[in-house]
Amino acid sequence: MSEWPGIHKRDLSKWTAKTGLSIQLLDELTKTASNDDGTDGGVDLYIVENIDTKTLPKQILLSTWEYGTGHCMTLYLLQRIGSQFKKVWQSEENLCTESVLGAAKSQAMPDGRIIVRFREYSARFDPAKEKGPVVLRVKITYKREGSTYSIAGRTERPEPQRR
Repeated sequence: MSEWPGIHKRDLSKWTAKTGLSIQLLDELTKTASNDDGTDGGVDLYIVENIDTKTLPKQILLSTWEYGTGHCMTLYLLQRIGSQFKKVWQSEENLCTESVLGAAKSQAMPDGRIIVRFREYSARFDPAKEKGPVVLRVKITYKREGSTYSIAGRTERPEPQRR
């Protein structure tokens, strides 16, 4: 994808304006996060969803979406070690959403939790009983367990249907 370097630079520029962090630092964070996550040939096609350098004690939350029409999110936790960064955790769950429902959003909490919110279609949708697909508002909570994070809860609630 020949236009990717420009797209990546514009994305990092947006986050520089939003966070006050330098493009070089953001580039280093994204490269550290995507290192060893199975990307092909060092070309990482993603858009940054969130960078939070302040909320989690001694760690940075970075979440990215795969580039394209789908919205698959990966969460990363990075830690500064001297003048470099180290990836200390990466989500393993499939955090993909339907494009028409919008992308997932992540948020770090002061107590160390990470919250991911998104919309999805109910797997229990019965077209014989319901007029249209049921959309759920989903919240996944990650909680620190030692040196890693795991899912501590998932809540779903139906989104009010528009008339």
